[in-house]
Amino acid sequence: MTEDQFWQIIETSRAAALEEQGETYSEDDLFDAHLATLQGELSKLSGVELGAFITLFQQKKIDAYRWDLWGVTYWLFGGCGDDSFSDFRSNLISLGRSVFETAISNPDQLAATMQREDLPYMLSEGFQNVAFDVAEEQGVSEEGLAFPRYPSDPAGEDFDFDDHAEMARRYPQLLAAFPDSGELG
Repeated sequence: MTEDQFWQIIETSRAAALEEQGETYSEDDLFDAHLATLQGELSKLSGVELGAFITLFQQKKIDAYRWDLWGVTYWLFGGCGDDSFSDFRSNLISLGRSVFETAISNPDQLAATMQREDLPYMLSEGFQNVAFDVAEEQGVSEEGLAFPRYPSDPAGEDFDFDDHAEMARRYPQLLAAFPDSGELG
């Protein structure tokens, strides 16, 4: 499976969920619809393709395992632990290639993304598990999957997420849109 195929599955399932929900939907409805449409797309894959999807998903989570993205998450939700940051990165992937790659290249640009109405609650569990659930249904063993090695620490420079001046320096757009930490929490 190529990265293009991986992102096509994510984006096709997201578009189907948005279409299914129509003009008005709640955050939870869209989240559940996207989980269902992603599950449907993944169910069409062979065991080998599904394993490749899972491997790429895990790699994307590693690519986003960065202090600068953790800082954004911490600010938006008024704190962030390991599990919450894992959920955030999984939901970030669910938004598609463009949003994901923009967040990786400039986390401050998430300020605009986080104001969109079509977002899931970014700390929801689900997206990191849906492929594993499909694999289990298909009898694909986790033991046969090749997972990329997870780093012990996030990439980049750790810094004080509670230091307002430091956060404003690093994320001017984010703090302009969300001046108080925890506004989305």
